[in-house]
Amino acid sequence: MNPQQPSSVELGHVPPNVTNVRASPYPKLVVDVDTGDAWLDGKRLFLSARLGVVLTLLVKAQGRTVTCAALCAACEEDALIYARRIIGMTIYRLRKILGRDSIATRYGVGYVLLIPAEVVQSPPG
Repeated sequence: MNPQQPSSVELGHVPPNVTNVRASPYPKLVVDVDTGDAWLDGKRLFLSARLGVVLTLLVKAQGRTVTCAALCAACEEDALIYARRIIGMTIYRLRKILGRDSIATRYGVGYVLLIPAEVVQSPPG
């Protein structure tokens, strides 16, 4: 192993002596799936309960589409006609926080998180 090259490169960080590695274009997102707490590039995000629930579901889906009905159920919105608007506004707010291209809309189906996220769990107790 060449001592000039590191054995691993942290997402979003390029060591000064490595020139052929491109930094990730995505921000580093870390989400605690137990509490809904989230950090973006090391800065804690202060999210409402609904934003935390929706973000957690999108992260748990690991790149798969989450239906609007599943998001409505998780947010405990009963009136579906209003719930879809509420979910739409929640996705809008998450895009403002995470970046415009962070969440894709699958029209007629739901939403999918496009940026990679690290999932952590709170220690018990």
